[in-house]
Amino acid sequence: MTNHAATRIEQVVRDSYGRLLALLASRCGDISTAEDALGDAFIAALESWPNQGVPDHPDAWLMTAAKHRLIDQSRRSQTRERAVELLLREAELKQDRTMDAVETDYPDERLRLMLVCTHPAIDPAVRTPLILQTVLGVTADRIASVFMVKPSAMGARLGRAKSKIRDARIPFVIPSSEELPSRLTSLLEAIYAAFTIGLDLEGLGASSGLKREAIWLASIVVQRLECTQAAEDSTTAFSLAESEALLAMMLFRAARDQPTGQSRRYIPLSEQPTNHWNEKQIHQAEVWLRKAARTHQVGPYQLEAAIQSVHCERRRTGRTNWQAIEHLYQGLLKLNPTAATRIGLASAQYHCGEPQAALQTLEGVPDSFRVHSASYWAVSAFAHRALNSQHESNSCYDRAIGLTESETVRAWLLQQRSG
Repeated sequence: MTNHAATRIEQVVRDSYGRLLALLASRCGDISTAEDALGDAFIAALESWPNQGVPDHPDAWLMTAAKHRLIDQSRRSQTRERAVELLLREAELKQDRTMDAVETDYPDERLRLMLVCTHPAIDPAVRTPLILQTVLGVTADRIASVFMVKPSAMGARLGRAKSKIRDARIPFVIPSSEELPSRLTSLLEAIYAAFTIGLDLEGLGASSGLKREAIWLASIVVQRLECTQAAEDSTTAFSLAESEALLAMMLFRAARDQPTGQSRRYIPLSEQPTNHWNEKQIHQAEVWLRKAARTHQVGPYQLEAAIQSVHCERRRTGRTNWQAIEHLYQGLLKLNPTAATRIGLASAQYHCGEPQAALQTLEGVPDSFRVHSASYWAVSAFAHRALNSQHESNSCYDRAIGLTESETVRAWLLQQRSG
């Protein structure tokens, strides 16, 4: 029973932490306080569930326990009068209403919390990390590694942002249709980052629901924008198009997931068999991408989705149109000149038989990014080998092998180096 309870708690933490925190924080208006209360609720579950059994509705049990701890804390400190009033009123509701709230309030509550994190009063540099931690449950250490900063520095930034939300009494509300588009950049960045982190975790052999969560949240953003009744406004229309394109991009990528139980041996995308690719999901992605194109105003997520669409075309044609991918990356580099975009363009140039051009493109990747990026060194290795620069190629392979976290990718790189 103890093992079952512990496993169930781990599952709830993995699947529901961000959802429960969003619901709780929206009630008390203080993210840090909500985190503490929810943490206490999980500790109480570890103490109670092994003896009393896992409840039929674990989310509702945890929410009720967290609310009780918030009320107790507020009564003792006398510093959360508004929270006490709200939570006491909530506590009067029946348990079945609590369960209904947990099941039905997720979309609006989670979107509210995400948009609170993008409020103009919050430092733009911390908005995406704040969403990743509070709404999606990504650890500060993992966020720090993604943004290439020290965990202590990231933790301090997140703490200051949460204090700002509390002290400035930033309301947990959906912004007006006029304000919403300006808040979407950070929102979409966080969803994209969560999806990418989910891919990385799966590459490490970890079970991660982040990909699924990211796709779901993108669909909620699209639904909300569709309901703004402001489609005639060009800014809102473009924001909707970019949201649809992000959703399309993630669906294209998720459609290529390996079936459960298939060998975890790493296979490059261009060599992967396509028979297991999800044709229905690819079709759904194509529909969203076509919708995104209706504004005739191209954005970075539309180009990202188009690149994934070209990759998925190989299921139908049997070949990858690398020239089209290179062209799309050239356009993306103009709109979004990031290190990752440069590496993607260089990879496409290599596959087009242009290794010298690939190396020239890679010269634009900052040193601060190179020292952490296995993909930078891997593409460099491919390009040098194509130019018969064996010593430089092996050196780049060694750097890539040393930086990659994935055992399957490391094994593949070692094979390529020796081959």
